[in-house]
Amino acid sequence: MFLTRTSHLRSNHRVCRTIGSLIAVLALCLSAASWAQPQSGAPDIATYGPYSGLAYGQFPSITAQQFRMHDSIVLPDDRVVAGGTCVAVGASPAGSRFCLVVWSAGGNGVTLSVHSTPVNRVSASASGAIARQPDGKIVVTAPCIYSTMGTVTQFCTVRFNADFSSDTSFAVGFQNISPSPSTNGDSSANAIAIQPDGKIVVAGQCSSNGTDARFCAARLLPDGNPDSTFGGATSLRTFLGVNGTSAVDRVKRIALTPDGKIYLGGDCKLDVTNLFRACVARLNADGSIDQPFTGSAIKPLTLPQMSGGSTDDNVADMVVQANGEFVFAGECKNASSTVVVPCALRMGAPNATQFTPGTYYLGAKVPTGSSTLREPANDGEFSVQRIFMQPDGKMLMLMQFIGANFNFFIVRRYNEDGSRDANWAQELFDFNSVTDGATAVRGVALGQQNSGKVIAMGFTAGGTGGAGQGRVIRFENRANPGRNCSMDIDGDGKVLPTTDGLLLARASAGLTGSAVTTGAIGVGATRNTWALVRDYLVTQCGMTTILP
Repeated sequence: MFLTRTSHLRSNHRVCRTIGSLIAVLALCLSAASWAQPQSGAPDIATYGPYSGLAYGQFPSITAQQFRMHDSIVLPDDRVVAGGTCVAVGASPAGSRFCLVVWSAGGNGVTLSVHSTPVNRVSASASGAIARQPDGKIVVTAPCIYSTMGTVTQFCTVRFNADFSSDTSFAVGFQNISPSPSTNGDSSANAIAIQPDGKIVVAGQCSSNGTDARFCAARLLPDGNPDSTFGGATSLRTFLGVNGTSAVDRVKRIALTPDGKIYLGGDCKLDVTNLFRACVARLNADGSIDQPFTGSAIKPLTLPQMSGGSTDDNVADMVVQANGEFVFAGECKNASSTVVVPCALRMGAPNATQFTPGTYYLGAKVPTGSSTLREPANDGEFSVQRIFMQPDGKMLMLMQFIGANFNFFIVRRYNEDGSRDANWAQELFDFNSVTDGATAVRGVALGQQNSGKVIAMGFTAGGTGGAGQGRVIRFENRANPGRNCSMDIDGDGKVLPTTDGLLLARASAGLTGSAVTTGAIGVGATRNTWALVRDYLVTQCGMTTILP
C-alpha cells in the first residue's frame, strides 16, 4: 500500500510515540520533522516547477519576443506576474510593447500577454514597475519614446485587466506619452503605487535639459487621465535638485502611509564629485510638496551616510516597517571606492520636520572603510537589489554579487534590528542556471506566497538570438513564522496588570512615547523605553496600529 506524504508523516509520529528504543525514536522523529519542515531559505526543488534539481518556474517559450522583466509581484492566488517589455512579433507597427508573463502557483505553467494597443516604443531598460489594484487589474509603467520626438523618453503607463487582457478603457493619453518638465530631457519611471482612492502615483527621475535628473512624480485618475489636482495641467510634481543644476536625484520607491502622505525614496547626488546619499521627499495627500518636511527648499531631504567610512551610498529600495519606520538599502563604498558592501539605513518614523537616524550593515564580512577582501571574493560588488517585509517584521533581501568572473545571487533574512537571521539558509543561486549564452542577468523582485514560500524574480538577456527570459525561483519558508510574544510586555519576568496590562492598554488606545511607559515599567525590566516596548509589540506580537 502506498502512503501519501501526510499519512506517512502521521505514521512516523505515531511510531515516535510507541517505539521503546531512544535511538529509533530520535531517528524517526528527526527524519519526520526535517521532511515536514525543510529549512527556511533552501531552494524548493521538491515541489516547485517542472525541472529536476532546480526550484525554477517553467521557462517561458518566448525567445523571439525577447522578454525583459522590469518588476514582478505575487498575486493573492499565488501566481507570479512579471511586467516588462517584449517584441510584439507579427504586430503592426513593430516594436517593443508592454508585456506580462504569468507563472502558475506551482511554477509548472507560464503564459505571455502582450498589450494590444500600439504602445510600440517602450524602453527595454531596467526602469519600470508593476502594481495590482484591489479589483485585480494590473498597472505597469516604464519609460517610452514619445512618438513626435523620436528619442526623448517619458513615463508611459498602461493597464491590464484581471485576466491579463489589455484594458482598453484606460486613457489613451497616458499609454504613449506622459508629463515631462521639458522636451529636451529624458524621464524614467521607476516606481508605482495605487492609492486607496484608486488614483495611480508614478515616480522616477526627470530631466529638464538633457543632463540633470530630479525627483518627479505624476498622478493619474483611476481611468488613467491626468489628475490636474496633483500638479496642475500636467499632473507632474518635480523638485529642485539637491546639487542644483548638476542634480542626479532618482526615486526608487513610493511609500503611501495611512495619513495620506506620499513618500518618494531614492538617492541623490551631493556635489560635483558624484557622491550619493539616501534621500526622501514627502508630498501631501493633494500632491503638494510638504515643505515643512524638507525645510525651506523644495528639494529632497538628504539623509545621513549609511556608514561612517562610506563615500558613496546607492539606494536600490525603500520599505516601511509596520511601526512606521523606513528602511533604505543598497550598497556602500569605502573611502577609496574599492570595497562595496550591502548596507541599509533605518530611519525613525518621521515627524513634521525630520527623521531620527540609525544605521546598520547587513552582515557583510568587510565593513566600509576597509581595504581588505570583500565578500565573497576580492573583486566585484555585493549589493542589495530588493527588500521584502514579512508579516512578522523580518526583512528578506535579494542581493547580487557582480565580479569579473562571477555573477550570482543570494536571499538573506534579517531581524528587525538588522542582524542576520541565523535560521535562514544561505544558498547561492543564479537566474541563469541553465546556460543559454545570456550576457546579462538581473534580479528584480521578491515576494511571498500564502504558504509562506518565498519567490525571487529576475531575468536573463543577451542569449541565443538576443533573447530575454523571465525567471522565478521558490525558496522554502516556514508558513506563519512564529513570534516570541508573551504578556510580559516590559520583560521583567512577571505579568502584572499595573505594568504589562497598562502598557498594552495604552498602546492599543493609540498613545505613544512616555504616555505609554510612565509609571508602567516594572523593576528590572529589559524593555524599559518606549522604543523597546514599541518594537516588541510590532515585531513579536503583531501589533500594526502603533505610531512612533
